[in-house]
Amino acid sequence: MDLTNNVPSPDNYVEIVEEPLVHGSDNDHHQDADTTPHHEPDNDAHQEEHQAPPDRLQSHVEAVVDKTTYRMRRLERNPMKTTVTCVFCKHHHYSDLCPRVPEVEDRRTIATKKHRCFQCLLDDKKGHPCKEKPCHYCHRIGHHCALCQRAINKWMGNRKRRPEDKTADNNHRRQK
Repeated sequence: MDLTNNVPSPDNYVEIVEEPLVHGSDNDHHQDADTTPHHEPDNDAHQEEHQAPPDRLQSHVEAVVDKTTYRMRRLERNPMKTTVTCVFCKHHHYSDLCPRVPEVEDRRTIATKKHRCFQCLLDDKKGHPCKEKPCHYCHRIGHHCALCQRAINKWMGNRKRRPEDKTADNNHRRQK
């Protein structure tokens, strides 16, 4: 059983993370512009064979979030001047990178109040045909990547431990 066939290479992580900088709208990147190959299982017996084990899933989420954290810092310094508008705060950045509404529960509350679909963040009142696309961070179906609890937990941990904070912490340890 070779599980590495279904795990994206590190090169694909970069494509996934950098792809939003090319696309024009939030929903285009996150739900419609899926460039990762999909393999349909032949039957239920083979489905487990195609799923990444939890350790690989966690390392995948960490790798994507680490790249996203870098991109987030770059966007904080140089905001995008595009048509991309965050669903949560209406500023010009992708919804999954919203620094003003970083908590999943707050994002879910806003999405609910604005009648947004949790799968694609489109207006739920219009009865749109929602595609079940996997989250770009954890590859699970059922939530938009801006609502991915695993990615946000990792991202929030990274924000608390920025490199400049680590340097100050290391200097403190040396003084003891």
